[in-house]
Amino acid sequence: MKAIVTWIGIGVASFTLLALSTADEAEEEQGDPFSRKGSEADPRGAEGHPFLVLAVELIEVPRETIRSWEDAGVPPTQWWGKSFRDAGSGAEVVDSALVLSRSGARARCRSILKQQVPAKFEELEFDLEGPHFPVAFEPGFAGLVCECDATMMQDQLTVNLAVSLDWSQHLGENTEGRMVGPSAPESDLLRPVFARQRITTTTEVIVGEPELVGRFVSRLEERRESHDVLVFARVEQSEATGPRDRARLDGVSIVKVGAEWVDVPADAWHEALSEAPLADWITGGAWQWARELDGATVLSSPVVQSKSGARAKVDSVRQIEEEVSWARPTGPGAAPVLAETRTVDIGEIFEFDSVLSADGILDFFFRAESTSLHGYSVSYRVQRDGDWVPAVRFPRVYSVDATSSFSFSADGRYLVHVGTPPTPSGTPDESRKRLFFLSNRTFVD
Repeated sequence: MKAIVTWIGIGVASFTLLALSTADEAEEEQGDPFSRKGSEADPRGAEGHPFLVLAVELIEVPRETIRSWEDAGVPPTQWWGKSFRDAGSGAEVVDSALVLSRSGARARCRSILKQQVPAKFEELEFDLEGPHFPVAFEPGFAGLVCECDATMMQDQLTVNLAVSLDWSQHLGENTEGRMVGPSAPESDLLRPVFARQRITTTTEVIVGEPELVGRFVSRLEERRESHDVLVFARVEQSEATGPRDRARLDGVSIVKVGAEWVDVPADAWHEALSEAPLADWITGGAWQWARELDGATVLSSPVVQSKSGARAKVDSVRQIEEEVSWARPTGPGAAPVLAETRTVDIGEIFEFDSVLSADGILDFFFRAESTSLHGYSVSYRVQRDGDWVPAVRFPRVYSVDATSSFSFSADGRYLVHVGTPPTPSGTPDESRKRLFFLSNRTFVD
């Protein structure tokens, strides 16, 4: 029986919800990325359903269109279909994400621009009237973060879904209490300003049916009075079934895993997402569709071989030194002294743990990340010969990444994550989507 859902509208000027785990907190987590965080439910979920597919779509719709649906008595469960099929609806997909996960396990995917944000300030002894010097920083981001726990219920028709969505945008810099553009020439202390929209909720959804889980105003200033963003979540179960015997194969089980990042036009992806059954498509034709699609670009295709039960990792990166902390300037016009750096990898990173069962089902824990450098954010400047010179700066790194776990059959190819790649300036590129595929082959020594 479908759960009874009641929609409650609330009008407020601004609000903040506590997320399952904010991106800022997650950015500072250290240690094993496969720590099996998540609910206490059976990680395998219902018998015969090794993994679930979660797709989240943010669709911007004119309020006039939404009112017409409400006046016509169209239930919110049908708004997703009308957004795609009503030619005059004015609906536009502004962001989306997809990730595979085992039932009952935590999964996270992000498409974000990361940069350091000043968090603590101290006065400069020689300039008490001027802006304070930033002495501590914390991670900030702009983009989409989705974290979820999806658990198949015993009826195998409904899914208990806990989802946290954080969607943010870099608006500019706050200088001397004024909002100005990214260059901010009026001040030598620059503090980035972000617009953030968050939804955290737990609900029940029917397998295969898009569910409206949230609604908020457009983040574009010119559309705040005329458009809303509808947040839809869709969960499907995979068709990859098999016995659940945990016994190992005789001999040494070897797993050869290939990964592939492919960028595709967003319009083509959203059209495919609206028409095809998710679970069937991502375990079958998605890879071939992407390879034959006009405008598709393969970024990287690493392959690594590993024993069952062992950790494996393959990187294709260039390393840069990221500034961590600075010593305060000693006098007027003096530049701060760089005190500490750390190494940051830019490129494609893929690591996994895998355990192969006797029936050829592979239990798989993975982290995949594709990063790129997009200039530097400036937090403090000094004047030299009448010009402002950046003195405290940090790399701006865009990351499309996912951490999840699932079980799948041997010798298959799967689409396991979809995110949004960056534009050359480091903002989310609404015209492209980045697809991450996994393929495996198993054999016995």
